[in-house]
Amino acid sequence: MEFRIIDSSGRIRWAYEQGRGVNKMGHAVCLDGAIFEISEKRKTEEALTRSREELHDNLLQTIQALGALLDKRDPNTTGHQRRVMELAVAIGKELDVDADTIEGIRMGGSIHDIGKIYIPAEILNRLGRLNEDELEIVQSHSDVGYEVISKVNLL
Repeated sequence: MEFRIIDSSGRIRWAYEQGRGVNKMGHAVCLDGAIFEISEKRKTEEALTRSREELHDNLLQTIQALGALLDKRDPNTTGHQRRVMELAVAIGKELDVDADTIEGIRMGGSIHDIGKIYIPAEILNRLGRLNEDELEIVQSHSDVGYEVISKVNLL
C-alpha cells in the first residue's frame, strides 16, 4: 500500500508498506512487514507522466497544424479531414474501441490526406474533369501518405 505522509517540516513524503498479519490459532499476534520511503520514485513517476502528457499534446498540435496546412493547400476540401476524423471516432466509439485506439483514429483521421502534398497545386486546385494522368496522380495520394506516416513510430 502506498500512502502520503507530511513530515515535521511540512514536506509531503511518500511511503510504501508491504506486510502481512501473523495469526496463531485464529488470533492476530503481530504484523510482519516493512515500510519504504518512495518520495523520489513518486517524483520521477509524476515527471514522466507530465512528460508523456506534454509529448502527446505536442504531437496532437503538430498533427492539427499539418491538417490546417492541408486545408490551406486544398481549399476545395476545407474541413474534410476533420469531418472524416469525427466520423471515424464516432464509429470507433460505437464499436466500443479502447481510448488509446480512439486517440490514434483521431490523429490519423486528422491527417489521412497528408499525401495530397505530393499533388501539384495546378492539379489539386483545378476545376473541371481531370485527364487520366492527373487522376492517377490524385489517386496516388493515399500511397504517398502511407509511405510518409508509416515511418512515424508515435502513430
